[in-house]
Amino acid sequence: MAYIGKDLNNLGDVQTLDNITFNAGAGPYNLQNGGVQVTNADTASIMISIDGVVQGGNYTVNGSAGTITFDFSVSSGSVCNFVKLFGTGVQLTPKDNSVTTIKVASAAITDAKIDTVAASKLTGALPAISGASLTNLPSETKPTITSTSLVILPTTATSVTIAGTNFASSSTVLPIVEAVTSGGVLTRASVVSWSSATSISATFNLAQGDYRIRVENPDGNAVISANAILQATPAPTWTTSAGNISTIAGGASIGTLSVVASSDSAVTYAKTSGTLPNGISINSSGVFSGTESGSTATTVYSFDVTTTDAEAQTAVRTFTITISHGATGGGQFN
Repeated sequence: MAYIGKDLNNLGDVQTLDNITFNAGAGPYNLQNGGVQVTNADTASIMISIDGVVQGGNYTVNGSAGTITFDFSVSSGSVCNFVKLFGTGVQLTPKDNSVTTIKVASAAITDAKIDTVAASKLTGALPAISGASLTNLPSETKPTITSTSLVILPTTATSVTIAGTNFASSSTVLPIVEAVTSGGVLTRASVVSWSSATSISATFNLAQGDYRIRVENPDGNAVISANAILQATPAPTWTTSAGNISTIAGGASIGTLSVVASSDSAVTYAKTSGTLPNGISINSSGVFSGTESGSTATTVYSFDVTTTDAEAQTAVRTFTITISHGATGGGQFN
């Protein structure tokens, strides 16, 4: 039966391929245009007429090979009236706003098809996710700092041990440790040693002042202490010279006697080693008091006094007190 309808060449992008010469078989037969193999066809895009009859899909097209194979044997006397290849010209462009969500297959839109998103589209809160949760988000483990007071001497390279959690280190990269001034100026530690996830050591050489501590793991996760936990502050210095600070007679009162040291904060005093004369003591203000008792001969008592400032820095000095016993009774000399 002859084809009835519009001129096929008016349907759009339609190519007329070379007629096929049959050889009493089902095929495959080459699909060619001007003697050149056609490899962009499929079964649905080919229409063929044999002996005046348009075939009703009783064939299969191999697009990559550019061949057509029939479901029956075509006699060698049969005539190919035409072979039409329908291209993209017969496709329709959807109307504006006519494609709905249901028409788009799941996972059909890939990253390559997503253009740049305007910044104006990224404002506002993210929509709530009903009955679901966000998954496959990158996990991160931030370090923390638990140390509350670290003290070093000013302008002196000094190591401090920082306590915390989640401190990380790799075989080639150590954590970055920095001291931060109140103005945000960072000074990196000259030496860092990772001991464990809860302890790292860092060496700083800083001007006098108070600093916060920042620790950054090799993966970029970091923490900065909320307060200035690192203080570069001078230790106490002694004003009273070492050596003998008083000579008193046996059995006498010590009178007014004290030792003095200074620092950038309040200092306290304590005897930390050695021996004071019996009956004599020193208080936390460095003041001696009491009445000597028990000695029978001139004796030099040696002892260490440690002064401690508010940052728990110390200075130690050795002093002596002499208890003297002169000549007594009937002009005798002892």
